[in-house]
Amino acid sequence: MNFKDFLDNGSIKPFKPVGTQIEDLLKSAEKDIEASTNLIDLNHYGLSRDTAYEAMLKMGMALMFSYGFRPESGSHHATTVRFTERVFGPKHDSLIASFDRFRRTRHERLYRGRETATRSQAEKPLLQQENFKRLSRPNFIDKQSMI
Repeated sequence: MNFKDFLDNGSIKPFKPVGTQIEDLLKSAEKDIEASTNLIDLNHYGLSRDTAYEAMLKMGMALMFSYGFRPESGSHHATTVRFTERVFGPKHDSLIASFDRFRRTRHERLYRGRETATRSQAEKPLLQQENFKRLSRPNFIDKQSMI
């Protein structure tokens, strides 16, 4: 898989994960998923949605690390989405579109104070992260031997 355009535009750089860094990110993502579920039960829908997005972001970063790269600072959320899009391929455009939409709604909530979210808007990232995890798993297994 070719990431030359990402390297050329400076959005990623080579990176060698240290120790259990990938595994730690994935464990943290699992805890975020659990927290997101609990936040729905407390009717904190915006926070739940954002926490589920953070879980997807961590899985995306772990995926990037497994390929030997990390996002450059500045727009690392968008870079992680684009990198994941490249790895998953066009067959999964709807999942990537959801991932990007969650990124943008988190941005609105964080930087513009827009808190509104419905229960179904909070549950959607939880459903999507399962697909995300399922697609990521073979990539981690394939890449582990390269690290």
